[in-house]
Amino acid sequence: MTNVELLQQEAVKALNAGTLNDKQKQFIESIKDFDKKQLKKLSSAQFKWLKDIAKLSSRNIES
Repeated sequence: MTNVELLQQEAVKALNAGTLNDKQKQFIESIKDFDKKQLKKLSSAQFKWLKDIAKLSSRNIES
């Protein structure tokens, strides 16, 4: 699995846990079914946002 796929997984966990705001939910719902090729085509801003959301998810799970 690539880093972006792992980040996607973490973000989907956060989505399912209900810890995201509306904008984050909308973004993750739009990319949750992306395959590896589509994920690699994310813009740098989208990748950064995905990374930030995944970090929030891992923090909330650890707490």
